[in-house]
Amino acid sequence: MFSRMKKRKRRKRAGSGTAAAALSNLTCPGHVYAGSWPFAMQAALACAAMCLCVPGLSAKEKKPVTKTIAGVVLDAADNPIIGAAVEVNDVQAGKKFAKYSQEGGKYQFADLDPKHDYEVQVSFKGMSSEVRKVSTIDDRRIVVLNFTLTPSSNERRQ
Repeated sequence: MFSRMKKRKRRKRAGSGTAAAALSNLTCPGHVYAGSWPFAMQAALACAAMCLCVPGLSAKEKKPVTKTIAGVVLDAADNPIIGAAVEVNDVQAGKKFAKYSQEGGKYQFADLDPKHDYEVQVSFKGMSSEVRKVSTIDDRRIVVLNFTLTPSSNERRQ
């Protein structure tokens, strides 16, 4: 009978059933809290507040889907052109972006809105390419546009 009384007293202190077990071993992403009920509850509340307030600790945030336009600028002999001006015109927003081609004739425009249409044109020392369009219908995340610049008929006569 004495042993039964001890067990009953212990049960009353710790609580009863599943709730006591859950509170005595509270878990949070990357943390386990064991111990007394007040400590476990305090720690769980602090962790919950931290997980809700800090952006990187809550549920994984989805990165917005973007579009990239990239490619290479070459001359008529298939040599890369460094320093060619590459212009991208955002048709919906009416904004223009420009960059120079880098080593190997490479260029890249990243983080573009996939819901917008774009027009791309390249120019270098009086030579210019035709305007190429990237549509919203094209659902590729990376659109590769390679350009080959050739002297126009007016430049050949001079």
